[in-house]
Amino acid sequence: MSIAGALFVGITVIRRRRDGASRTAGWLLAFALPLGIAIGFVGSLVWPENDGAFFAAITVPTGVAWLLLGQSLTAERSPSATE
Repeated sequence: MSIAGALFVGITVIRRRRDGASRTAGWLLAFALPLGIAIGFVGSLVWPENDGAFFAAITVPTGVAWLLLGQSLTAERSPSATE
């Protein structure tokens, strides 16, 4: 469900948001599955005895995307909106 949700949210962010950080986050969310597979494959080749590549494959693409999207959303808020 996480991958399907990331795909749908990523496509929506790409279509609706216009700033660079949001669009990068959308593309990362949309391509989280192939990026995760690539990270897992390369990580298992480099460190075959370590499980860190598996966990990095699951978390790195979506984690970076959510960080970029959150940063984009907080940068958009104006100081007068918090008063």
